[in-house]
Amino acid sequence: MADKSLFNITYEWNGQEADEIFAKPIFTDPELLKQFRVVPNVKSKKRLAVDSILQKILKKKAGCGRTPSGEVINISQVDLEVTRVGVDLEQCAATLEDSLLEDQLNTGNDIYNLDGTEIKAYIEKKVKEALALDIPRVGYFADTAHASADYNQFDGVFKVLAAYAATNPGMKIANLPAELPNEDTEEGARAVIALFKDLYKAQSPVLKAIPKDRKKFQVNDEIRDALIDAYTTLGGKASGDIYLKRTQDGEGVDSVFYKGIEVVGHVHWTEIIESDFDGSEQWRMILTDTQNICLGTDRVDDAMSVEIMYHPYQKVNTIDAEFKLGVQILWPELTVYRTSPVVAG
Repeated sequence: MADKSLFNITYEWNGQEADEIFAKPIFTDPELLKQFRVVPNVKSKKRLAVDSILQKILKKKAGCGRTPSGEVINISQVDLEVTRVGVDLEQCAATLEDSLLEDQLNTGNDIYNLDGTEIKAYIEKKVKEALALDIPRVGYFADTAHASADYNQFDGVFKVLAAYAATNPGMKIANLPAELPNEDTEEGARAVIALFKDLYKAQSPVLKAIPKDRKKFQVNDEIRDALIDAYTTLGGKASGDIYLKRTQDGEGVDSVFYKGIEVVGHVHWTEIIESDFDGSEQWRMILTDTQNICLGTDRVDDAMSVEIMYHPYQKVNTIDAEFKLGVQILWPELTVYRTSPVVAG
């Protein structure tokens, strides 16, 4: 159990600190770490020291003299700012009395109190799973200018990328088509592969030099599936640049790689864009060093609190959580991306 002095925890549930139940499993999840570099303990703003990329250091030498061409370390500073976000939920046990869960409630005067019931463990699991979806959702799509409180918490990855691309034109390349190519035809399959090829070729020299196992393509899941299907369509004519890692039984696909870089498909991107952003820039592809996109949080900081408790007077069980989130890009030259066209509002 974590040292209580690190937390402002007002309640323990099932013998665990609230941070251990909710925050730690989410922010250390391998799937999240494929997408972001998680920076913990950010109270409000953390100044990150970003060193320049060292290059062009070899010079012709003659004689004993020294003519230094520069310093090794050249630090610039980037601020990672976080905003307080929260969960405010409740569950009245009375609404469960006529359901299949009735036999799992307490009895007598305690019937409204979910403490000690299997339902409480179920609520814990459901909230945790919802946060595991919500944190990447706002991490990518949050926008302080958005009209909805579901998205205006801070500026997420796509808003930050657009801001950097305004002064770093090489970051964003030509638009993806509004409609994905038909990967079931040879022509369409090759067109799908070209979507990745174009992004790969657009890497800056320093991004290209990064080891491939540190880089990821982050794309709509439909684009990932199209690449897999394109590989199948082309059969023996498929590009050797595509590699599929299949499950043990050989039926499913664990991972897909283009030129040795894993393609991560985001299942909910398209649904989010269609339902909450009017389908604008529906298709999106990012190629980046995963250490370059930072997700900041105050996890395990003394400002974080999670309250899970039963209120006898109101006869309601509440979950009230507060923590902080924010996004920052460290080196613009280590990320390149493209989207389909903006849909006019």
